[in-house]
Amino acid sequence: MDAGDGSTDALRSFSKTSVLFVSISFIILMVISLAWLVFYYVQRFRYAHAKDRLQRRLFNAARKALMRIPTRCLKVGDPELDVDCAVCIDPYQAGDVVRTLPCR
Repeated sequence: MDAGDGSTDALRSFSKTSVLFVSISFIILMVISLAWLVFYYVQRFRYAHAKDRLQRRLFNAARKALMRIPTRCLKVGDPELDVDCAVCIDPYQAGDVVRTLPCR
């Protein structure tokens, strides 16, 4: 009977060791997965905000550049009234506000 009790104790000890090993392995895997998810979402958050900042900066630069182009109001008798708009292909009319693009 002593031999049977010894083998049962060895199986219980082996079973406890196996459960402990599997549990620790699972916890380590979960910690690594959680760390990867945190890293992924932090990178995604940083990329999204960098993209938004760049878009705002480009929008402001375009607005500044557009505001630097001089505008004027067309009057009756201006030579530009005889030509069409290059963008919408409509003829200019008196009172239209147009931007004069610089020629280089």
